[in-house]
Amino acid sequence: MTIPFYKLQLAGNGFILVDTGAESAATLTSDRYPDAARSLCDKRFGVGATGAIFLSPDNTIRIFNAQGSASGEADDAFLCASRFAFDSGRITNRSIVFKTPRGEKIVEVLGAHEFRITTGSPFAILGGRVIECTTPGIVENIERDGVRTAYAAIHIHEDVVVAFPDGLGTLNYASFGALIQKAFPGKNVLPVIARCVTRETILVRANVKRESGCCASAGAALTAAICSGVCEKEAVILFEQTSSDSQSDAFISRDKDNSRRLAVSWDTEANEMYVMGTGGYLFEGKFDLTD
Repeated sequence: MTIPFYKLQLAGNGFILVDTGAESAATLTSDRYPDAARSLCDKRFGVGATGAIFLSPDNTIRIFNAQGSASGEADDAFLCASRFAFDSGRITNRSIVFKTPRGEKIVEVLGAHEFRITTGSPFAILGGRVIECTTPGIVENIERDGVRTAYAAIHIHEDVVVAFPDGLGTLNYASFGALIQKAFPGKNVLPVIARCVTRETILVRANVKRESGCCASAGAALTAAICSGVCEKEAVILFEQTSSDSQSDAFISRDKDNSRRLAVSWDTEANEMYVMGTGGYLFEGKFDLTD
């Protein structure tokens, strides 16, 4: 069976989207989605991606990770799917309503290729309490080898530990990741290194290859920054690329369709986190799925 697909990305996190309404994909039944996701996401013998999205003409959506397991909260995938849904005319009253096994997921359409989703309230990993901007003890400052670093352990659809070192280059990401694994044995915690370029711009370094990796990293970075008093209640999150030498203007100049950055706002009165962004197309193609 040959199925057409699109590959989209959000801040470098890639997803395969299959339009199940396409004629050549119509014979792909939902019971085959897990196997199809594994084959499509395979980096050696497939296309390679964090997850696969199966979207029908009525916006019924199914999202699976690279292992073929169904994903519940998959914020990055929803923003990628929103780009395709918008381009194919599937919006209603300035919103896109996706039908998921857990109910409806509503994505606001703010403009052409500008979408907003809610990620709910942030939680503390330790203790599981809801975080508010006035919650004490969320950020812990540690000085090691003369470098002062602020740390925060936050859950926003993913477990994230954010580090704000004095300089972005003073904390090695691989070493930081190993430290986090040791501190949280048995937990799949996402390490994030962040730096406030301005009070409205945060530069982030993270391995975002998870279904909500980008949105979780962005939301956790903003939460930690606000609780530290170094950022306002909304910010643009720029995801670092090694070729840009940690310069925010280099990121922006290369981001032609705004798919490499996210905007995040925290409504502290309602205690609701919002993420704004869009998926970007990488390429389209066809894949031979074994019958």
